[in-house]
Amino acid sequence: MILKFSFEIYLNANDLAFFIDFYAKKSNLTYSILKEENFIFLFVDATEEELVDFSENYISLVPNFSLLKSTKVEVVSSMKKSNIDIKNPKLSNITPFSIKEFFSHKKPIKNECGILSKVLIDDVLVGENNFNKFLDECFLKIIHNQSIKISADGTNFILDPNFLDTKNDFLLPTSLKTLNKIFVNDENLLVLLASYEKPIITLKTNSIFRKNNPNAKLFFKLKAIKDLFIYALGQKLSEANIYFLGVKSDQKMLEMGIAKNRVAIIYNKTNLKNNDELFDAIKNEFHIKKDDTIVKVFLSKNKDDEIVVFKDDKSFKQIDFKTYKNSSDIKKAIVLDDTSNKLFTNFSKEFGFDENLEFNMKKNFYSLLDVVSKILFKKDVSYLFSMANDFIMTKGLKIDCFINDRLEFDLARFLRTGMSYKLAGVDDRVLSFGYISSIAHFLSDYLDALKQEFDYLDAIFFGQLFEERALMEAFLRVSVNQNAKFSNKFLLEVL
Repeated sequence: MILKFSFEIYLNANDLAFFIDFYAKKSNLTYSILKEENFIFLFVDATEEELVDFSENYISLVPNFSLLKSTKVEVVSSMKKSNIDIKNPKLSNITPFSIKEFFSHKKPIKNECGILSKVLIDDVLVGENNFNKFLDECFLKIIHNQSIKISADGTNFILDPNFLDTKNDFLLPTSLKTLNKIFVNDENLLVLLASYEKPIITLKTNSIFRKNNPNAKLFFKLKAIKDLFIYALGQKLSEANIYFLGVKSDQKMLEMGIAKNRVAIIYNKTNLKNNDELFDAIKNEFHIKKDDTIVKVFLSKNKDDEIVVFKDDKSFKQIDFKTYKNSSDIKKAIVLDDTSNKLFTNFSKEFGFDENLEFNMKKNFYSLLDVVSKILFKKDVSYLFSMANDFIMTKGLKIDCFINDRLEFDLARFLRTGMSYKLAGVDDRVLSFGYISSIAHFLSDYLDALKQEFDYLDAIFFGQLFEERALMEAFLRVSVNQNAKFSNKFLLEVL
């Protein structure tokens, strides 16, 4: 009897193949492994009893990968020859096997890659002989409220018991079992957090934590423990009622998010030099031909946005943004007639209007929202996104999104709507989400119009703005007819 296991994976496929090969080889059964595009196939030839044992005791130990999209098992009539060169990734990542063995033997165990740990303390590699010594030293420092310095894979880290320090890059839970002490349960994000790659994710704090820490952030970035030494340290700290460490890192690390069950790579190391190369890579991912009519939708935080139609070797730029240097210039744009003057006067009396605000605007939606947030809420755009992401409903207020004959987005109109809602006493969360959902609806409607005009095949979406979950989810809810494509394997933007 031959079973075919199919794994659809978009990141670290070679690592997955290594683990599949490791356990297939350990089972002593006849097998072969193939790689075709985004799939890894495993064929196993054995008796029915042997295949049941293989499924329960071998293949079940293969780690869960973050971008493993689907798995399938079926009975087939023949095997295919292997076509992949399996290489040991030599990573120190903890796995179901290494954790199981660690608890069984009560001592450090090498993982399937033959690696115990890659942590360096004072430039000394943690190994079997010094494991417990370093473990005790680090534990004592942290319980006495001291930070520790370590390095791993060329990155330097500072682990600090003061996890609420705003200078931390992310939090490290000492045990995933205690996440609910601070955070709202989000099953999809927790699965991602615990995956083999251990990406950084963002979680929302719960009401009890907010009540006890009114000045703390609503959302925190977290990363699960990846190395066995830090895992052992986390276990000891958790038992001592220390549940989170703040981490400062000297390098950016893999970061992911989820919107409507779609995993987005917010940051990952890449060989791509710029976003033009990224756009080409995404087109290749979806097998888009040179003569296909497509739309490029690039929404950034640090660069100008681009909405461009490519048709018949020509490009048609769609939206532009007028920039303003200060709030005084914006006031002039807002006050056009008696009605808008009355609105501005009432808003200024109720909430104030600082005419000395300076702006460094890019031609993008992110800059528009930053201006909105500073004028309506007296805080930068991170506050608006935080409020929008904290909003629990799926429908928001309608904010006027309008472009003029020069294809310029009308910031003044965009802002006047919010000023009216603010005067009406609308809550910051409701108003913030209204801005985000209105942009999503505007993009959807605009793409519908482009579909009518250009009959495009696909719309390619990328850019750092889509790391904001509220925007990504709002757009995915309304983008039914736009053939919207988000990459399954590339990062959102080359920074």
